[in-house]
Amino acid sequence: MKLATLTNPNFFSALNKLLTCDMPMKTAFKLNKEAIFLEEENKRYNSMRSKIINDFGDKNEDGTIKVVFSENKEAEAVARINELLLIEIEAGKYSVEDFGNATISPTDLFALGELIKE
Repeated sequence: MKLATLTNPNFFSALNKLLTCDMPMKTAFKLNKEAIFLEEENKRYNSMRSKIINDFGDKNEDGTIKVVFSENKEAEAVARINELLLIEIEAGKYSVEDFGNATISPTDLFALGELIKE
């Protein structure tokens, strides 16, 4: 799974909804463990993204960072953030059958991306 999947604003909402569904114990255990891992990866991504913004962002007079970049820094900052988004992370793949009779909306299923396969 690409790290970019975690930046979808609906991903963690959909994952949390899925975590509340009744499902076989083994799947629930694995999915809970997976959710913790994915949250940590998302925190790591946000930390790295913040570092890039701090490194390339213009500074205000008080030392705080402007999220606006000067022209010569913007391309490099965007390239580095895009490079982060393309990183592959080891996430489990779950089949629809793993969830027993759990139900989830098509929108949430779409948001979960590569985490669930047919």
